[in-house]
Amino acid sequence: MLDETLLEEENLIIANKGSEDLIKDINKALAEFIKSDKYQELKLSGEHKRGCISCFLHSRQFDFLLQGAGKSLLLAACALFFGLILGVLGAAAKISKHKILRLIGNVYVELIRGTPMLLQILFLYIAFPLLMRSITGERFIPDPYVCGAIAMSINSGAYSTELIRSGIMGVDKGQWEACEVLGLNYTQTMKLIILPQAFKRIIPPIVSEFITLIKDSSLISVLGATELLYSAQILGANT
Repeated sequence: MLDETLLEEENLIIANKGSEDLIKDINKALAEFIKSDKYQELKLSGEHKRGCISCFLHSRQFDFLLQGAGKSLLLAACALFFGLILGVLGAAAKISKHKILRLIGNVYVELIRGTPMLLQILFLYIAFPLLMRSITGERFIPDPYVCGAIAMSINSGAYSTELIRSGIMGVDKGQWEACEVLGLNYTQTMKLIILPQAFKRIIPPIVSEFITLIKDSSLISVLGATELLYSAQILGANT
């Protein structure tokens, strides 16, 4: 089931039951091989390799862990990127003058922040395909990485909404008034004046959010996605 063999040890010779002559020939060949210098070289080489493995991870195992770590970082980066986009939209909705937009923003933030991310991941991976099947009648098998990335992005978007909203509200009220006097509309004010300052203020909490997303990426291991945690579990089971 794996793309490549992680660890391989070939130390058995199998013969059909009743093949006495073949077994005698095999035993004779093995006895001659054990007496040879080549066997001693292989034996010493094997003992040296086992000693290296006991001190540090085998190079192929270490590469396997690095691949899992790379997938975890990629998931966290994608979730942060799309989460910031959702955060900008959510923050704009929460500070909007329209009640419906404020209601949508509040419901999104409270619903996502009030439920575990694991539940959101399982909903997208299990419940959503069942819902699509009941509507379309066709079986839909989601990709665990895509489901994990979408769930993490939605979750990050709810937290980013509050971060960006606090950054926007932290900008001095006089700058809003100055933009209004200069004739800038709402979109120009947000794009040119307010958002650049807001993002500068929220850089530290955004870095903390990225670190949290790296840790939360371990939750998609329940879907069988081989990120860092699942890779470590596979190596632990093998060794």
